[in-house]
Amino acid sequence: RSAHAILDCMAGKLYNIPGGIGAGSNAKLIHQIFAGINIAMASEAMGLVAAAGLDTQKAFDYLKESEGNSWMFSNRVPYMLNPGSPPYSAITIIAKDVAIITSTSRAKKFPLPLLSTAEQLYLTGISAGWGKEDDCVMVRLYLPGRGDLVAKQAGAPTEASSTSLVTVE
Repeated sequence: RSAHAILDCMAGKLYNIPGGIGAGSNAKLIHQIFAGINIAMASEAMGLVAAAGLDTQKAFDYLKESEGNSWMFSNRVPYMLNPGSPPYSAITIIAKDVAIITSTSRAKKFPLPLLSTAEQLYLTGISAGWGKEDDCVMVRLYLPGRGDLVAKQAGAPTEASSTSLVTVE
């Protein structure tokens, strides 16, 4: 209790997770499931946006306001659009976190098929020599030989410039 004020200043409310010793670590582990899947999802989505010939900046502006948006999508895609931006986090970091989670899930006999797929994507990126690069370069997996297409089509007239994004209900 004497450290409460200091911890509150440093960590906010996240440190106080009911469940005893290790509960905070477990909550962080669960959080990283979202991060691992959403980074891969952002790469996949923006790869398709670029491959479809859309203005990637306009598509991002639309998608970040949609119901399917995630914090990771909004946070990572700007780097895809402007690769000169300062990097956020290396592929090796998210791959390490995801490996810890998938190892834990196997020990608990709890399947995580989406995260396991994301793990394989990160390992593919590391095998390609991108491990130290920002995790947003994972979009290259979806655009072989055209890894810069998301940035090139940001704000530029494209093949599909007359195509508009529509809301699917």
